Amino acid sequence: MDILRFISEIKKVPRYLYTWLGLFSIQIFLIIITNIIINYMRGLQEFKDTCVDKFYFEIIFYISLVIIITIIWIFKRKIPKFRTEDVGILFGPCHKESVRNEIDDLEHKLYKEIKNKAFANIVIKRLPPNHSNGSNEDNIKIINKTNARLLIRGNFEKFTKKGKEITGFKSISIAFKELPIGPHEVPYLINDAIVRRRWGWDSENTIKKDEVAINLGQMSRYIVGLSLIAQKKYKESRNIIAPLLAEVEAKFNCRRIPVEIQRYKQTIKKAYIISLSDHVRDEYAKALEEETIFRLPHEKIKTWERDLNEVLCKNEHHRSALMLLAIIKFLSKDIINSKEYIKKARVKTPTDLKFQANCDLSEAFLLAYEGKMIESKKLYKKVLHSKNVPEKSVMDEIFSFIGQAIVAFPDKPLIRFIHGLLNDELGDKILACDEFRRFVSEANNMPRWTREAKKRIERIEVVKGENGI
Repeated sequence: MDILRFISEIKKVPRYLYTWLGLFSIQIFLIIITNIIINYMRGLQEFKDTCVDKFYFEIIFYISLVIIITIIWIFKRKIPKFRTEDVGILFGPCHKESVRNEIDDLEHKLYKEIKNKAFANIVIKRLPPNHSNGSNEDNIKIINKTNARLLIRGNFEKFTKKGKEITGFKSISIAFKELPIGPHEVPYLINDAIVRRRWGWDSENTIKKDEVAINLGQMSRYIVGLSLIAQKKYKESRNIIAPLLAEVEAKFNCRRIPVEIQRYKQTIKKAYIISLSDHVRDEYAKALEEETIFRLPHEKIKTWERDLNEVLCKNEHHRSALMLLAIIKFLSKDIINSKEYIKKARVKTPTDLKFQANCDLSEAFLLAYEGKMIESKKLYKKVLHSKNVPEKSVMDEIFSFIGQAIVAFPDKPLIRFIHGLLNDELGDKILACDEFRRFVSEANNMPRWTREAKKRIERIEVVKGENGI
């Protein structure tokens, strides 16, 4: 234990020794001590007998000593790095030697606070003192160089506030990796995580050191959770954000709390919602890309539904979750509830005309699936002849979904018909003609579609003429 304590104390070298002047002082000090030892050894007979050339011996020894000291000094000054699989947090307080024990104790409490409440491979490392001060640009460089998710810096000292002696951060700053929110939102979200929190404790213990560690831990978990979402590590982010949200909601469950804390709760809830909805959205897009949307396991669909229902529990107006649930209900052959979710999404955003058009296209598909040609065609024409056609990325997904639906439901000729309509207006007109021909061959057996079949035949001839076929 004494050896371990000694090694621990060696690590706590003063800030001064991390400077170039500190290196020079160490070298001079050790050379003087070594010189005293060598002068003592000169008086020993064994030394005289074994050393042929004492002068060269001393020169080589001193040079070797300087080189070894310099290598150790450089190593101690290096910024620690994190492995790719680590969730790295850099702790870089700027402090005087008089508060070293306090900052070490706080770091230990912070480590326990985060490790006990965040189910992730979180690693906390101390930033060397020579890097404990710097600009925002320096912070970002350190984040990128070390592969850390979060950097906490600040001046840690003893100061007087409102007649009380406070020990802690007089000022605090943070830097982090890219977050899954717009740049204009970042200052507000991070500000909400910091404002009105306590970063120091007083001598009367009315503000405890543990509370400071909790505040630092909550802020760290929140921002790390956001950075994991940005890297599409949704499961890991939920393992951090979900317990944090429960903890904050339990602590601040009364109505009369400061506005900043109320907003802080909302931002954590928003992060939790993003971790759920974006996960389902990305998996849905992947299934479309891999053309497996109609061959998904039942368990996968149920997992999506459970996660999206959790989103709606937190935010009933989340339109992306509503539209994804409409798709999930269709995949489960529940057409009635699929329409209900589209209706709810439509009501939530009455002024967003492009989103309304997306709802129209989704409903038109369901009508085609049910064999209701007139209603389906009317909605498609309404969107295609307006200025509110959804963005290309949305239309690409719609084309992909309908294309896979044709294969999944060969007994639904109207799906081919609407695929032809969309391609005729926005996509490949030759492909549209192929879809119309297949629809016409099916329509010959359906008298109620005969009139539309004749129109499609005429349209095929027009496209052939325009393309010289």
